[in-house]
Amino acid sequence: VGKPVGSDLLEGKITLPVRFALDALSEKERKVWTQKISEQAITPKDVSELADFIKAEGILERARMIACNFAERALTELKLVMSENLHSLKTLSLLETVIRFIVQRRF
Repeated sequence: VGKPVGSDLLEGKITLPVRFALDALSEKERKVWTQKISEQAITPKDVSELADFIKAEGILERARMIACNFAERALTELKLVMSENLHSLKTLSLLETVIRFIVQRRF
């Protein structure tokens, strides 16, 4: 949605792909990255390196599958709750469009 890749990481925020990447690293590498993240000492070069690792390991697709599963569960629940009136069906359609955009967008 227009955010630069890695902006969350530069702010010290752990996203699902970053969590999976940390899990995939050796214990020594994980400690280095965890310290950098906690101290907000991440550089743009670090972001680039981790992004390359995430892509190479297929981590983004793994995170996307989890997001899709959550989205489908949410839509199922929304359909149950909102299925009773026409106004809600229009709202549901809009929510479904937004949810699908979010989980299917490419970076």
